[in-house]
Amino acid sequence: MNFSRHITPGSALDVYRRLLGYSAKHIKHFVAAFAGMALYSASDAGFAILIKPLFDEGLIEQGGAIGVWLSFAIVGVLFVRGVGAFVAGSSLAYIAQHITKELRSKLFHHMLHLKISYYDEHPPGKLISRMTFNVGRASAAVSKALTVLIQDSLTVLAVLAWMFYLSWILTSILLLATPVLIIILKVVNRKFRIASKRLQQSMASLTGDVEQMVRGIHVIKVFGNNNYEYAEFTRNNEAVRRHELKFARARAMITPIVIFVIGIVLGWIIYLLTLEGVIQRISVGSIASFFVSVVILMRPVRNLVNINSVLQQGVVA
Repeated sequence: MNFSRHITPGSALDVYRRLLGYSAKHIKHFVAAFAGMALYSASDAGFAILIKPLFDEGLIEQGGAIGVWLSFAIVGVLFVRGVGAFVAGSSLAYIAQHITKELRSKLFHHMLHLKISYYDEHPPGKLISRMTFNVGRASAAVSKALTVLIQDSLTVLAVLAWMFYLSWILTSILLLATPVLIIILKVVNRKFRIASKRLQQSMASLTGDVEQMVRGIHVIKVFGNNNYEYAEFTRNNEAVRRHELKFARARAMITPIVIFVIGIVLGWIIYLLTLEGVIQRISVGSIASFFVSVVILMRPVRNLVNINSVLQQGVVA
């Protein structure tokens, strides 16, 4: 089955919107989570901003006064970061668990009203897998994916705003990597969907083997089908391992590619800074803060690219 014909980027977005609709009932917790993620993202930008006075001449000239101020500022940034992480994490966990509960309840209620012919056509293991494995993946697409999509997007925007303040020219050069990253995301998008579909199918078969063994253990013992059942389980277990590995390799491949692309652009920026007349227009503190900002950006950019795998798993589920 060509799964790409069934879920296109447009329809995948519709499915995810429908999934997010379950969080609308918990708007208070969603607002709290957003506020927490905003605080967390602000702390990232705060670290980059504090680097500038550490390296500029003002630190030496003003002596201990600015040192005390920076010390308290760093402690404050860390405190804000911790509060934001706690509020966002606990609020999204609340939303995710309620969505999981609602999905399982609706699915169970729906299965109770299906015709007997449906159960004759679908193995019990696959139905159990939908209740456990698939619902869990769908819930993760709300909690984990929203954390990355909102929190890391806010971090990128805040840090980029500071970088534009430091040097709009260097920041514009850095953003040249964006089209390349978008192309990479489009290429892996389809692979993630297909890999996730095959993984969930294999997991359903594996669950079916376990369910069949538990229910029919007496028959298996009577007819001596131990070796056959074990061979069938081994085959499906290997399929799950193989698809999990393919999925993990595809995901692991994204990070080094992103780092390599950004590294090329950074090399170009460093070369420009060595040209005569360029370095005089930018202070040492600004340069240090700029490169620290780039390092801070690496994590949210990597997360935003990698989160596509979680989204695809949730959509397929």
